[in-house]
Amino acid sequence: MAQIHALLLISAEPLTTEEVMEELQVSRGNANINLRELINWQLVKGKQSRRTERFCCGKICGPFFASFLRKEKREIDPMIQIIHQ
Repeated sequence: MAQIHALLLISAEPLTTEEVMEELQVSRGNANINLRELINWQLVKGKQSRRTERFCCGKICGPFFASFLRKEKREIDPMIQIIHQ
């Protein structure tokens, strides 16, 4: 997932799933699952163009950190409390 995010960060143009697959030598399933997860984390945006979806990401990671903090509060904090008990 980090490789895909880094590729999109340095890319001058939005990329298709096929371009991500070719550049990183990963399977379609791997590229698709990780692109969807990056969209869920609000790090990547999908833009529909004619027949294909192109992916790009903003240079600001503010939404990611906000999402991470919400996840930490919901999932990580209870786990830490259990470990301390």
